[in-house]
Amino acid sequence: MSFILDALRKSEKERQRNTAPNIADNSTRMLSNKSSVWLPLVAILLGVNLIIISIEWYINSKENNSILDTLNIQKDEFSKELPKIEDISEINQENINLDSVSNSEINITSKEPKLIDVPTLAELSLDEAIALPTLNLDIHVYSQNSNERFVFINSTKYREAEVTREGLVIDEINPLGVILKYENRRFLLTRE
Repeated sequence: MSFILDALRKSEKERQRNTAPNIADNSTRMLSNKSSVWLPLVAILLGVNLIIISIEWYINSKENNSILDTLNIQKDEFSKELPKIEDISEINQENINLDSVSNSEINITSKEPKLIDVPTLAELSLDEAIALPTLNLDIHVYSQNSNERFVFINSTKYREAEVTREGLVIDEINPLGVILKYENRRFLLTRE
Protein backbone atom coordinates (compact mmCIF):
# COMPACT_ATOMS: atom_id res chain seq x y z
CA MET A 1 0.00 0.00 0.00
CA SER A 2 2.76 2.43 0.89
CA PHE A 3 4.42 1.59 -2.45
CA ILE A 4 1.35 2.93 -4.29
CA LEU A 5 1.23 6.08 -2.15
CA ASP A 6 4.91 6.78 -2.83
CA ALA A 7 4.32 6.40 -6.56
CA LEU A 8 1.37 8.81 -6.43
CA ARG A 9 3.42 11.38 -4.55
CA LYS A 10 6.25 11.15 -7.09
CA SER A 11 3.93 11.63 -10.00
CA GLU A 12 2.27 14.63 -8.33
CA LYS A 13 5.63 16.29 -7.73
CA GLU A 14 6.65 15.69 -11.34
CA ARG A 15 3.40 17.08 -12.64
CA GLN A 16 3.86 20.25 -10.55
CA ARG A 17 7.40 20.71 -11.88
CA ASN A 18 6.30 20.38 -15.49
CA THR A 19 3.38 22.80 -15.33
CA ALA A 20 3.96 26.51 -16.03
CA PRO A 21 3.38 28.93 -13.17
CA ASN A 22 -0.23 30.03 -12.87
CA ILE A 23 -1.31 33.74 -12.94
CA ALA A 24 -2.94 33.33 -9.54
CA ASP A 25 0.34 32.06 -8.11
CA ASN A 26 2.16 35.06 -9.51
CA SER A 27 -0.27 37.61 -8.02
CA THR A 28 -0.10 36.07 -4.56
CA ARG A 29 3.69 36.21 -4.69
CA MET A 30 3.56 39.88 -5.76
CA LEU A 31 1.05 40.73 -3.03
CA SER A 32 3.15 39.04 -0.40
CA ASN A 33 6.22 40.99 -1.57
CA LYS A 34 4.31 44.31 -1.55
CA SER A 35 2.85 43.74 1.90
CA SER A 36 6.26 42.89 3.25
CA VAL A 37 7.54 46.29 2.00
CA TRP A 38 4.59 48.33 3.33
CA LEU A 39 4.43 46.75 6.74
CA PRO A 40 7.80 48.16 7.95
CA LEU A 41 6.99 51.56 6.37
CA VAL A 42 3.67 51.77 8.22
CA ALA A 43 5.36 50.73 11.46
CA ILE A 44 8.04 53.43 11.02
CA LEU A 45 5.42 56.13 10.27
CA LEU A 46 3.39 55.14 13.32
CA GLY A 47 6.52 55.29 15.46
CA VAL A 48 7.45 58.76 14.16
CA ASN A 49 3.90 60.02 14.81
CA LEU A 50 4.00 58.62 18.33
CA ILE A 51 7.31 60.41 18.99
CA ILE A 52 5.97 63.73 17.63
CA ILE A 53 2.79 63.48 19.71
CA SER A 54 4.85 62.68 22.82
CA ILE A 55 7.10 65.70 22.26
CA GLU A 56 4.09 68.02 21.75
CA TRP A 57 2.42 66.67 24.89
CA TYR A 58 5.61 67.17 26.90
CA ILE A 59 6.06 70.76 25.68
CA ASN A 60 2.40 71.63 26.37
CA SER A 61 2.51 70.09 29.85
CA LYS A 62 5.65 72.12 30.64
CA GLU A 63 3.89 75.35 29.51
CA ASN A 64 0.76 74.49 31.49
CA ASN A 65 2.84 73.68 34.57
CA SER A 66 4.70 76.99 34.30
CA ILE A 67 1.38 78.86 34.03
CA LEU A 68 0.03 76.95 37.04
CA ASP A 69 3.24 77.64 38.99
CA THR A 70 2.93 81.35 38.16
CA LEU A 71 -0.70 81.38 39.27
CA ASN A 72 0.16 79.55 42.49
CA ILE A 73 2.98 82.00 43.22
CA GLN A 74 0.65 84.93 42.55
CA LYS A 75 -2.02 83.32 44.73
CA ASP A 76 0.49 82.80 47.55
CA GLU A 77 1.72 86.39 47.29
CA PHE A 78 -1.85 87.68 47.14
CA SER A 79 -2.88 85.66 50.20
CA LYS A 80 0.21 86.90 52.10
CA GLU A 81 -0.82 90.50 51.43
CA LEU A 82 -4.36 90.04 52.72
CA PRO A 83 -4.72 90.37 56.48
CA LYS A 84 -6.49 87.58 58.34
CA ILE A 85 -9.88 88.25 59.90
CA GLU A 86 -8.38 87.92 63.38
CA ASP A 87 -5.74 90.53 62.48
CA ILE A 88 -8.40 92.95 61.25
CA SER A 89 -10.40 92.63 64.45
CA GLU A 90 -7.22 93.24 66.50
CA ILE A 91 -6.39 96.30 64.39
CA ASN A 92 -9.93 97.64 64.80
CA GLN A 93 -9.61 97.34 68.58
CA GLU A 94 -6.31 99.22 68.70
CA ASN A 95 -5.98 102.97 68.37
CA ILE A 96 -4.78 103.80 64.88
CA ASN A 97 -3.44 107.12 63.77
CA LEU A 98 -5.19 107.57 60.42
CA ASP A 99 -3.07 110.59 59.55
CA SER A 100 -0.07 108.29 59.06
CA VAL A 101 -1.91 106.21 56.47
CA SER A 102 -1.29 107.40 52.92
CA ASN A 103 -4.05 107.72 50.33
CA SER A 104 -2.77 104.68 48.42
CA GLU A 105 -3.16 102.34 51.39
CA ILE A 106 -6.42 100.59 52.16
CA ASN A 107 -8.24 101.76 55.24
CA ILE A 108 -8.70 98.51 57.17
CA THR A 109 -10.76 100.12 59.95
CA SER A 110 -13.63 101.10 57.68
CA LYS A 111 -16.38 98.54 57.63
CA GLU A 112 -17.70 99.51 54.20
CA PRO A 113 -15.73 98.57 51.09
CA LYS A 114 -14.30 101.40 49.04
CA LEU A 115 -16.91 102.34 46.48
CA ILE A 116 -15.90 102.78 42.86
CA ASP A 117 -17.77 105.39 40.87
CA VAL A 118 -17.90 103.14 37.80
CA PRO A 119 -21.02 101.17 36.84
CA THR A 120 -20.75 97.42 36.52
CA LEU A 121 -21.23 95.58 33.25
CA ALA A 122 -24.50 94.18 34.58
CA GLU A 123 -25.83 97.68 35.27
CA LEU A 124 -24.91 98.86 31.79
CA SER A 125 -26.46 95.77 30.23
CA LEU A 126 -29.70 96.30 32.13
CA ASP A 127 -29.88 99.93 31.00
CA GLU A 128 -29.02 98.79 27.47
CA ALA A 129 -26.44 101.58 27.45
CA ILE A 130 -23.80 99.40 25.83
CA ALA A 131 -23.87 96.28 23.66
CA LEU A 132 -20.95 93.94 24.25
CA PRO A 133 -20.18 90.31 23.55
CA THR A 134 -20.21 87.91 26.49
CA LEU A 135 -17.34 88.68 28.86
CA ASN A 136 -16.17 86.22 31.50
CA LEU A 137 -13.60 87.19 34.10
CA ASP A 138 -12.02 83.77 34.53
CA ILE A 139 -9.04 84.70 36.72
CA HIS A 140 -8.46 87.94 38.61
CA VAL A 141 -5.07 88.56 40.27
CA TYR A 142 -4.62 91.84 42.10
CA SER A 143 -1.38 92.93 43.76
CA GLN A 144 -0.10 96.14 45.34
CA ASN A 145 2.60 96.03 42.66
CA SER A 146 0.95 96.97 39.36
CA ASN A 147 3.41 94.82 37.37
CA GLU A 148 2.05 91.70 39.06
CA ARG A 149 -1.62 92.36 38.25
CA PHE A 150 -3.32 90.39 35.50
CA VAL A 151 -6.69 88.97 34.50
CA PHE A 152 -7.95 86.23 32.23
CA ILE A 153 -10.97 87.41 30.23
CA ASN A 154 -12.59 84.79 27.98
CA SER A 155 -9.58 82.50 28.59
CA THR A 156 -6.98 85.08 27.46
CA LYS A 157 -4.45 86.75 29.76
CA TYR A 158 -4.29 90.55 29.89
CA ARG A 159 -2.46 93.20 31.88
CA GLU A 160 -3.34 96.85 32.46
CA ALA A 161 -3.42 99.06 29.32
CA GLU A 162 -3.74 96.08 26.96
CA VAL A 163 -6.59 95.70 24.45
CA THR A 164 -8.73 92.56 24.46
CA ARG A 165 -9.75 90.57 21.40
CA GLU A 166 -13.19 92.14 21.73
CA GLY A 167 -11.69 95.66 21.48
CA LEU A 168 -11.93 96.67 25.15
CA VAL A 169 -9.07 98.43 26.95
CA ILE A 170 -7.97 97.09 30.33
CA ASP A 171 -8.06 100.42 32.15
CA GLU A 172 -7.39 99.28 35.71
CA ILE A 173 -7.17 96.06 37.71
CA ASN A 174 -8.37 96.71 41.25
CA PRO A 175 -9.31 94.52 44.25
CA LEU A 176 -12.97 94.33 43.13
CA GLY A 177 -12.36 93.34 39.50
CA VAL A 178 -11.21 94.98 36.30
CA ILE A 179 -12.29 98.35 34.93
CA LEU A 180 -12.70 98.16 31.16
CA LYS A 181 -13.06 100.99 28.69
CA TYR A 182 -15.19 100.66 25.55
CA GLU A 183 -16.34 103.52 23.33
CA ASN A 184 -15.21 106.06 25.97
CA ARG A 185 -17.34 104.33 28.62
CA ARG A 186 -15.77 102.81 31.70
CA PHE A 187 -17.35 99.90 33.55
CA LEU A 188 -16.42 97.31 36.15
CA LEU A 189 -16.27 93.62 35.29
CA THR A 190 -16.36 91.43 38.37
CA ARG A 191 -15.93 87.71 38.78
CA GLU A 192 -19.37 86.23 39.26
